[in-house]
Amino acid sequence: MKTRLLAPWRALQSSLRQLRRHPGPVLLFSACSGGLHLLGWLLFASAENRGSAVLNTAAHLLGLALYGGSLLWMIDGFTRAGLQLASGDAPRTASLFRWHGRCHWNLSLALLLLLALVSLILLSGFGVWSVLLLVLPALAPAAVVLASLACGALILSQLFLACWIVAGDLTPLGAVRRGWRLLAGHGVELLSLGAVVVLLSAGPLALGLLAEAVRAGLGIWITALALVFTLPLLATTVTNSFQGLRLRRSGR
Repeated sequence: MKTRLLAPWRALQSSLRQLRRHPGPVLLFSACSGGLHLLGWLLFASAENRGSAVLNTAAHLLGLALYGGSLLWMIDGFTRAGLQLASGDAPRTASLFRWHGRCHWNLSLALLLLLALVSLILLSGFGVWSVLLLVLPALAPAAVVLASLACGALILSQLFLACWIVAGDLTPLGAVRRGWRLLAGHGVELLSLGAVVVLLSAGPLALGLLAEAVRAGLGIWITALALVFTLPLLATTVTNSFQGLRLRRSGR
């Protein structure tokens, strides 16, 4: 019997109920990790204005370290909070704010592997496009379309990448392989979940653009504030779908 994922819209409704019951720890973590992430970006972006090559380099490195480290912290923390909520538990603040070294290392490896695979697809697509441009120019656009579709399918297949790693189910390579196999059997459902993720992500960006149109420089702060509330909702929607998949596979 074919396993069905939890319907994305039902997962979104469950996320809203869960976050209404336990808003404090998740929103606190979202504000702190998001603030650190924004600080890293601002530090990196403003590094050229320090007048000294040494200070510029130091600011670049520090900003990059804060940006990358806070990104791993956010992915781990939001996934951990979502899994706890999906299991019916209240998020544990200490668990969210703790640095889980082994888990973050595995997340880093998984993200690097995903980046390498996307780069390989793009390079292969570029190579095929270059050859077709010389021998069959009319077919050259097809290489671009196919490479884009392959990248989109690969990224879509990895929506549960962090869930499998944080839950301790799989290694980085195993998680990437499991996601690809999942796409083969549940492509339509993953596409629906991906659409929900895109819609939720578009909200803060739209608010930021609107705020920027009203007053220059305001957009980034409105976007950051909206993300504090949107990221927990996005993460818990994904983890609710993941938890539904795990429960159905275990027969519960």
